[in-house]
Amino acid sequence: MELTQSLPSLLVANGFVVFASLVQTSTGMGFGMIAAPLLALISLDCVPGPMLFVNLFLSLLMLGDGRSFVVRKEVTLLLPTIFVGTLIGAAIIMLLPGDILGIVFALKILVAVAITVFAKALAMTSGNLAICGVAVGVMGTATGIPGGLWSSCIKTNQLKRHGRQWCWSLRFPKSHL
Repeated sequence: MELTQSLPSLLVANGFVVFASLVQTSTGMGFGMIAAPLLALISLDCVPGPMLFVNLFLSLLMLGDGRSFVVRKEVTLLLPTIFVGTLIGAAIIMLLPGDILGIVFALKILVAVAITVFAKALAMTSGNLAICGVAVGVMGTATGIPGGLWSSCIKTNQLKRHGRQWCWSLRFPKSHL
């Protein structure tokens, strides 16, 4: 098997993934927002597929540690909507030409970061959860950053209820399958 990247670029990419993983495990979010743009600088082949693969296992480990913080009622509502969003995200990737996909990828990263930083907290209603679930599926599949709109939905709700951010890890494995 022939490597498509040089050894130094692969080492730098691994360093980015390790750093993003440290942020994710210490804060409960941030892997995609850190890893996706940095890996895209090395090669667009690194995003979203390989990054999602790594994030899947990181999230499963976090879920295993914080499983007592999972709110099953919310998961029941989120799973079907994340699945719908994942199908939409996959269609976007398949239908867009490669040269335009890089631009769309960059714009979605900017949107995800802007939503995370500037959006106000949303009430944890079934409608907001459904919208967030679709957004998580689309963004997670198309860019590897599923958390933008979702973060505004749980900014106050989950952290007040649980005092920890482990519950975030539940949405990652589901949006990456």
